[in-house]
Amino acid sequence: MRNALNFEQIGQLRVAHPGWDEQRAIARFLDRETARIDALVVKKERLIELLQEQRTAIITHAVTKGLPSTGVSDYRIVTERSKIPYLYSSPGTGINGACPIVSTVPR
Repeated sequence: MRNALNFEQIGQLRVAHPGWDEQRAIARFLDRETARIDALVVKKERLIELLQEQRTAIITHAVTKGLPSTGVSDYRIVTERSKIPYLYSSPGTGINGACPIVSTVPR
């Protein structure tokens, strides 16, 4: 036979709990902290939106006007002469500069 508690026995258990004043103080603290966390989440969501907009702008700029050699990035993109006459240059086979790449760029 299993040892178990029935509903009557559970109802007779004495459980310690904080007084009403302490419960109200705990609830106020949790409300304050939840509001603070919610505000931080809103800020992070806005930052994510702005970063996505920046990413889109950088990609659009790179596609429409080419990759900059300075400004947006600290890396210099190595370009090479395109084999297609109406394209003046295109990104080369690697990145030259501070980017840690384990390869060499043919010149």
